[in-house]
Amino acid sequence: MKRVVQLVMVAVALLSSAHRLPAPIVEEASPSPTRAPAHSAEPKPKGTVKSANEASANSTKKTATPTPTPKRDLFDGTWSGYLKDNADYRTLVVSGHGSSVIEKSNYGTFNLKGVSDGVSLKWTNSGLGWGCSFTLVPNLDGKTAIHTVSCSGMLGGTGNWSATFRRQQ
Repeated sequence: MKRVVQLVMVAVALLSSAHRLPAPIVEEASPSPTRAPAHSAEPKPKGTVKSANEASANSTKKTATPTPTPKRDLFDGTWSGYLKDNADYRTLVVSGHGSSVIEKSNYGTFNLKGVSDGVSLKWTNSGLGWGCSFTLVPNLDGKTAIHTVSCSGMLGGTGNWSATFRRQQ
């Protein structure tokens, strides 16, 4: 019973302290009011004949449409950093829009399944008598992310760590 209460307290603490990123700012172009052209006193000629050069120049004019740049996946890539101290270097290889996470550390290499909610990537890992939950939240710069780990041990020992990880090029 005491262990269940501890796990619930850890889960509540993690969920209540989760950092939320603001919604992206989208600037929409508002249509500017245009004035109706003033009627001129001079009548326009009705049937003007254009030269062949004018006609071909007008027909070959094209408006340049910007080509959309491919959007980089928020989570996919290789992330690395020191978690607890300079002795705990970790590398995270994320692929499949966050569905696959390969974690490499002093403790070994683990192939894990991630779940993304569009803002954060979460996964878990557990063994005999221990369990850890992980979160990766990319910053707006796309180059850094906050990596958080929360672990509970066999004898009720717990640990919570957080560090900034960098995306490798």
